[in-house]
Amino acid sequence: MATIFDVRDALLELDGIDVYHFKAPEQRPNKFIIWAETAVNFDLDADNEPQTARPRGQIYYYTDREYDAVVNDITEVLIGYGIGFAITNIGWDDMLKLIVYQIDWEVDCGTGEIY
Repeated sequence: MATIFDVRDALLELDGIDVYHFKAPEQRPNKFIIWAETAVNFDLDADNEPQTARPRGQIYYYTDREYDAVVNDITEVLIGYGIGFAITNIGWDDMLKLIVYQIDWEVDCGTGEIY
């Protein structure tokens, strides 16, 4: 089963892309990722005991490049780690003056640890 750390480890495999958890520093490159976990769902079995933990969260990829192929690299590493995901928004961050991709993710931790 996967854990939240698998999301981190998958993103750290990307060459040349800085990866931050929850927030980026003030001085950041023109391409970077911020990721975070946002919730953990628990499925209950017939005895009302937690059966499966499913952490979920978001990945934000910021880039100054239109049609950036790094998005393909991100999806490939997520698939390789067995992380469920959907690209849910592609837009322009007017404050940072960068294109931003929002990727929602979810992992199935079974009954084990979420981290």
